[in-house]
Amino acid sequence: MVEEWAAFAHGQVAIAFVVVQPIVSPPSFVRRAAVEFGLPAEMFAGEREARAWLAGFRRP
Repeated sequence: MVEEWAAFAHGQVAIAFVVVQPIVSPPSFVRRAAVEFGLPAEMFAGEREARAWLAGFRRP
């Protein structure tokens, strides 16, 4: 699924996951897979932090 998102996004999308109760210990498989396929992603405990990361995100 993440590979398809990355291919469709063409480097124009970043994803911030808000995780209330972590299912997978950080760094999660989903985050690592997203980054590996060129889809920047981070995990946050709250929406405020996630929005701040997205607002300040700059592609390398």
